Formats: sequence, structure tokens, C-alpha cells
Amino acid sequence: LAIYPALRRGVKKLLIFATADAPPSGNHWASSQADVAAYFGAVPKGFGPEFWGGRVHHTLYNASSQVFKTTSWDDLMKELVELNEAGEPLIVRTELDVLPNAQQGIKGGYKADTLWIFNGGASQWRKRLAPCVKPVIDDMESFPYVAKNKLSVRPEVAGCLSHFAAWTVHQAAKDIRDMLATE
Repeated sequence: LAIYPALRRGVKKLLIFATADAPPSGNHWASSQADVAAYFGAVPKGFGPEFWGGRVHHTLYNASSQVFKTTSWDDLMKELVELNEAGEPLIVRTELDVLPNAQQGIKGGYKADTLWIFNGGASQWRKRLAPCVKPVIDDMESFPYVAKNKLSVRPEVAGCLSHFAAWTVHQAAKDIRDMLATE
């Protein structure tokens, strides 16, 4: 998810993998996905990352992190919610205006072709599982959403997440090829 180094170099094609800890849904999601929302200056009031010394104020966090227009967050969210409701993988390709951000060393002033891939929209994948695996998935709390700060998961969760991630990337294969083929 670390896109700043690429944007500092003026990279115009970004393949972005992001971990979601809950299904996409409005302001709640912008707060739980503050690392992604901040790229758009969309971390809601009262939220921001929390560190040992306290919480970073949302205004400061947004200002120091924003590299895309806030309205683009709304567009991305709308598409992610629609995909999730349809049970489709959370894969969105969109062209974004790169804004200048002196704190991150980003000059901006150009457009980036982005492909966002989130862990979510698992119902199509679940339909393809062998009957003996479905109960294992059903026993997993909030699968495929996993808290970003969770450093240890059961082996069966790790295995299922790995298979789901591979399936999701396979679903994105055409978008990936198309993005890489364009100038």
C-alpha cells in the first residue's frame, strides 16, 4: 500500500493491494481504512491513526497524506460498495489526478492509472469451494476481513486468505494486463 515512493518518481501506473478489516460502507469504512482514505484526504473527523503517544488529528493526517482528490474517494467508495453488494471481488481501476504534497515529496500535476485490489466480495469465491471447506470458512469470524494489526491467525485462516487472495488477483488479471499494455 506504500504508494508515496512511486508517486515521488512520477509513476503513472499503480497496482495497489489493500487489506480491509470490514466490508466497504461510508464513513465507518473511511475511519477503519484510514491509511487508504488519507490518500484522498477523506479520514473523517475524530479519526486518524492511533499511536502510543495518542491519536493523530484527522486534519493533520489528511493534509500530510493526501495525494488524490477527496471526490475521488467518494467515487471509489461507491464502486466498492456496489461490487461488495453484488458479491464481486473488490477490484477497481480508475484514473486519478495526483495532487502535490510537499510533506511526502510529491510534485503531482499528472494523472495516474490505478488498479485497487482489496480483500472482499468473497461470495463468488465461496460458491466455488468444496463442500468440506465451507464450514471452515463459516466458522471464521468476518472472513475475508482481518484486522491489520492482527499478527497471528490460525493456519486455516492464513490458508483460506492465501487462496482467496490468489483467486482475487486471478479475477483482476485482465485489468492488470490492460493497465500494463497501455502507454
